[in-house]
Amino acid sequence: GVLAAGERLTTLGRSADATERAFAARVIGEVGVRNFYQPLLPLLEDEDLDVRQATLIAAGKVNHPHSLPLIIGNLAHRSLRSAAMSALVASGEALLPLTADALSDERAYKKEDTIRLVRVCGQIKGARTVDLLKQHMDHTDHDVQFQVLSALSSCGYRAEEEDIAEIQQILNDQVRHGLRVLLAIQDIGQDENLPLHSALDYEFDQARKRAFLLLSF
Repeated sequence: GVLAAGERLTTLGRSADATERAFAARVIGEVGVRNFYQPLLPLLEDEDLDVRQATLIAAGKVNHPHSLPLIIGNLAHRSLRSAAMSALVASGEALLPLTADALSDERAYKKEDTIRLVRVCGQIKGARTVDLLKQHMDHTDHDVQFQVLSALSSCGYRAEEEDIAEIQQILNDQVRHGLRVLLAIQDIGQDENLPLHSALDYEFDQARKRAFLLLSF
């Protein structure tokens, strides 16, 4: 079937008509042959967002790891984000190497995309996912760190005996950070209209949430 229809699908995928390109993507998704992913790659960067939407859904069904970087690239579009996230969840543990790159090198992906990749890990779950996330419980970016801890919580993580000392150290760091924020709030007074006051209140609330997540492990 792939051999018979492949040339026709390739032609449709290159059509000047966006409707035909979207149709080609949907057909490839319904066929679901993993090795027939190549025609989806250019469609994941199509100028028409409806075509990309159809292609993201198809990519989630075909589920080939070579499509993952292009799927991640679609996270920047608000209207495509839900379909892209669903396709990433469907990829399962194939996403973990890219997530590891994002967590280890801040230049690999935008911070917002790194946070979304970690959030997807919380839905993928599994021992390999937990092993990856555990390595980044003390991530230097507090927003990313919060997502890592939240994802571990979603995975049902509970610390082994050998991990408790490290978690205690990270917890102590969070408590010290929270104390510094509280002292800063005291120093600037009670004027809640100050933008800085709102920022510090938010930071203290986040530090408290991170601390409670660490305690839950």
